[in-house]
Amino acid sequence: MSIAEKIRRQQSVGVRKQQDPYAFSGGRDGAMSYIAMIFPYLRGRSHVLDLGCGQGFLMQELEAAGTRVTGIDNNSEQVRKLDEQKLDVLYWEVFDFLEGHIEANPGEYDAIVASHLIEHFQADEQVELLQLIYDYLPSGGRMVIVTPNMRNPIVAAENFWLDTDHKRPMPLPLLYQLTQHIGFTVVAAGSPWPWQRQRFRSEMDAATHDVPHRSLGRNLQIITHYLRMMIHYGPQLNLLRGDIFFVAEKR
Repeated sequence: MSIAEKIRRQQSVGVRKQQDPYAFSGGRDGAMSYIAMIFPYLRGRSHVLDLGCGQGFLMQELEAAGTRVTGIDNNSEQVRKLDEQKLDVLYWEVFDFLEGHIEANPGEYDAIVASHLIEHFQADEQVELLQLIYDYLPSGGRMVIVTPNMRNPIVAAENFWLDTDHKRPMPLPLLYQLTQHIGFTVVAAGSPWPWQRQRFRSEMDAATHDVPHRSLGRNLQIITHYLRMMIHYGPQLNLLRGDIFFVAEKR
């Protein structure tokens, strides 16, 4: 069974999306809080693909800046509304689109955005999504992910679960590990400043918990590591911020 077939089966049974899937999204103001973080990484891209484009706020901002953008969404009513706004939007399941276009249109988009999308899938589907994005992008193509900030206790305890279609969160360290394994090079994560890239990598490398016996000294090292993380990422990630972002390029 293909990923797309699995998704359709899951959607046909059990709890469906709430009547208004954007009831707790925060609207344009909520979207602009993360659009402001990722916008600098989309400048200069010739054609952006917005997977799960939703209400189209990112598409509108990119269009206004003169960047060509195409949106993909499986909400037929939302696609109709965006089409009426003369935006380039297509009604597709994300996996169907990527699987069907990798061979037919290689390199068509030099940037792919998946904003508040990856948390709607189970673990194996999340990995498959990242792999499909990698396969679809040309060399040097850029992937931008936005997902709920699970380091924010309010998000982790309540806000994440307000969308009944959320399946599994994607913590930043795991996203970093998966994308590196697939073949991406990390450009930025959690902070809009490019110079954070190397420091972020060293912080992730330092967070190794593979020591079989934790001595007092090792426990102090782990505590010290997370204190450094809080101090370093606090101003950028902001523990009160609802979203995190992640930018990577295909090697």
